[in-house]
This record gives sequence, structure tokens and C-alpha cells, in this order.
Amino acid sequence: VLMIAPATPDTARLPVTVRLMASLLLMLAAWISAAGSKGTTARRLAMGIGVGVTFGFVGDVLLSQWGPPKPLGLELGMLSFAAGHLAY
Repeated sequence: VLMIAPATPDTARLPVTVRLMASLLLMLAAWISAAGSKGTTARRLAMGIGVGVTFGFVGDVLLSQWGPPKPLGLELGMLSFAAGHLAY
């Protein structure tokens, strides 16, 4: 539906709570995968993905309306995303 309907300012983005819940679910899935890979050679990769996605979730929260005011929230959010990319 989102791909077919034209984007307007009211429909161009998902609500903040939906975006944060999606980010939270990805983070939980990454950590469940890391926990399930215990004792395997994929453990290091799964842990890096878990850490990276966690920093991404923190960045999403910092950039949302529930984060700190904009100058600080933007800087902390960008640092969190950068740390997440390093973890990948």
C-alpha cells in the first residue's frame, strides 16, 4: 500500500512508535540469533550484528521525539549510528 499510494506529508512516514517498535524487534532478533549461535564459529559475527543493531536502536530513540533536544539529540544519534556501523 505504501508503495502504490502517493506520498503526502501526512502519509510519507510511519508513526514514531511503529518505527521504534520495528527497530526494537530487529534488535531482539539479532540478540536471539547471537544467543543461539553460542559455541559456533558464527558467534563473533552474530555478536557484532547484535551490537550494531543495538546502537542503531539507541540512535533511533535519540533522534525521535523522546530523545534529547535537537542539537544534542542529533549529535548523539549520529554518533550512535556511527558506532553501530563500526560494530558491523
